[in-house]
Amino acid sequence: MPAALRALVAVVLLLVAAAAAATVLLGRTGRLHRDGRAGVRTPSALASDQAFAVANRTAAPYLVLAAIAATVAAVLVAATGLGGPGGVLALIGAGIVVGGLLVLAATRGERAARLVAPDPPGRAPVSRRGAARR
Repeated sequence: MPAALRALVAVVLLLVAAAAAATVLLGRTGRLHRDGRAGVRTPSALASDQAFAVANRTAAPYLVLAAIAATVAAVLVAATGLGGPGGVLALIGAGIVVGGLLVLAATRGERAARLVAPDPPGRAPVSRRGAARR
């Protein structure tokens, strides 16, 4: 694998790992809000602040595993280049594992969010700044 392509693939994998890890960290510290762009963004998860929090707490372990898998894949690509057909298959396998874990995180989060009652009618969602959204 050419050095430039190897570097690009490693950087993309590290960005995926960083995004997954940041989502978990923001969720754990209470700074992940449903009016943002990160987190489980399914209809049930966005139904209320409580559903969003539950969905992202449920998804967190799978996101951690996805971040670990993407980091390991990035290190392997950078260190070995994963040349030849075996390397390409390994890279495809890593993509399937990471992608599968991200889908599993969203699916489990959505399922957990369905168990939480939505906000009552007429209550505006609360933004990060505490003001009602229009």
